[in-house]
Amino acid sequence: MSLNITSHLPTKGHDLVAEMTCYSLPFGAIGFISHLLTGYTIICTSMNRRPLWPSHRLTSGRWDFFLAVGGILVSPALAIYTFTKCRNTWQLLTIGVWGFTLSFLNGVTAVTVSWTVWNEMKGAEDIIEGSELAGYYLDPKEVRRDHAELIDIPLLPVILSTFLYAAGTIVGMTGLISLMVRAWSPEDHRLYWLTVGFGILAGLIVVCIVLGGKDEHFPQVFFVFMFPLFSDWILGLLTGNLVGTPSSTHAGFYWGYFIGKRLATFNW
Repeated sequence: MSLNITSHLPTKGHDLVAEMTCYSLPFGAIGFISHLLTGYTIICTSMNRRPLWPSHRLTSGRWDFFLAVGGILVSPALAIYTFTKCRNTWQLLTIGVWGFTLSFLNGVTAVTVSWTVWNEMKGAEDIIEGSELAGYYLDPKEVRRDHAELIDIPLLPVILSTFLYAAGTIVGMTGLISLMVRAWSPEDHRLYWLTVGFGILAGLIVVCIVLGGKDEHFPQVFFVFMFPLFSDWILGLLTGNLVGTPSSTHAGFYWGYFIGKRLATFNW
């Protein structure tokens, strides 16, 4: 009795909707919200700010580190699951790789910042303990808050992960454009106008980057994260599922990935 390995591989569907049965990452409106939250979390965390309270610095390094490790283990692993399962449809494979690089950037940022804060905040605890031994009172919250203002976050791992994400964006956009070319129809103008709107927005951001100067970072950051937002709506449009509701087969992986990327949002 021979083992037919190919029978266990996903097959190329007759259309994108059939092929999307292997895709278990958020897309459509749910993916759009997920990517907005991911970009916001990366920005806040890299600036040593609490995503849920951005006016305050991060101080709970140990708690944040465990959340970061959970996030970097869960979301990238589920992204790997997706692009290996979609390997018979190269366009979805490239988009899955793209999702992996963004999850990895999110995880590396959270791990780097939380580990740094955890180690640096030990100085604040030493000050609090020393004041108690010396017999005078210092407000622990105020000591931790003041100490957090002095923490210098090493951004090299984040920058290197951003380059990896940039490469993933190029790979993913290649697959996305291929899907758009396959689905392009003169009768359906929605894809056309969505692409035109995205192109206009991208052009305006480039103008802002050129005219904004070196101290204006928001346009550059938004430009980096706008491509996944575009892909969410394109995939939702092409599959006729603008909400991005997952199939029952992959709902667990879908929501596991979504929740895994949210863990760093609760850094405190």
